[in-house]
Amino acid sequence: MLGRATAGLVNVVDPEVVVILGEGTAQWAHWRTGFEPALRAHLMPGRRDVAVEVESWDDTSWAQGAAALVLATPFDAAGAAGEQGRLVRARLIGTAP
Repeated sequence: MLGRATAGLVNVVDPEVVVILGEGTAQWAHWRTGFEPALRAHLMPGRRDVAVEVESWDDTSWAQGAAALVLATPFDAAGAAGEQGRLVRARLIGTAP
């Protein structure tokens, strides 16, 4: 199912590379056997050569993402961080979210 869903996105968005990351990448060797054939089978012919990169994920990655959100939020005048950004800004200035 993941391969088929990803193929649908690749067919619409046409990225140069698909990056798989998250907590489940530690078990990627088990997922790859079903993912790769499903992905390739459901891609349009011109997109079947899209590269798939799998990045490892650990607690450090979570911490880096959280730190990036906190550090970038004060400079997010347009509100691109959405609700999470609003909550971070509220904590930074000491008001209740």
